[in-house]
Amino acid sequence: MADNFKVLSDGKEVAHTEEPKEDGTTDLKFTGLKPNSNLKYDVYYATGGDPEKAEFSTKDTKPGAPTVQVTADDTKLFVKIVSGTNTGSTINSGKIYYTDGTTAKTMDLKPGDAGTISGLTNDTEYQVQATVTNGAGESPKSAVVKATPVAPTEPETPSEGE
Repeated sequence: MADNFKVLSDGKEVAHTEEPKEDGTTDLKFTGLKPNSNLKYDVYYATGGDPEKAEFSTKDTKPGAPTVQVTADDTKLFVKIVSGTNTGSTINSGKIYYTDGTTAKTMDLKPGDAGTISGLTNDTEYQVQATVTNGAGESPKSAVVKATPVAPTEPETPSEGE
């Protein structure tokens, strides 16, 4: 089926799909649009004529929940945020949430960067989650990752006479 409409933006044809409706109108659908954009199109009937002006804005969307990578060490945790799905604007920040079950704390951390949470108590389990933020807001929290800092073990020294 041939398109009934020709859509131009800055003189260039814009790919679209058309969905005729029972009331005689047609929905034009576009893919690959950037979030937070103000768009202006000239819409022509495929058979010619004067264009109709179409203007609309795209909305931004919050990112999906990221994942958090955690490695335990002596009195510290090494953490890294891995961004999840994001069809919105650029992710500009991240946050680590951690608790020992009694005290909740946070740490700002850019996604992709590694960070260290130090001053923790060995042999205490910590629960860690992360979020990321773009222009639309903060993502849901990641799944909980549990980790327990542990003091290094001393190598056994042979006793005299062995």
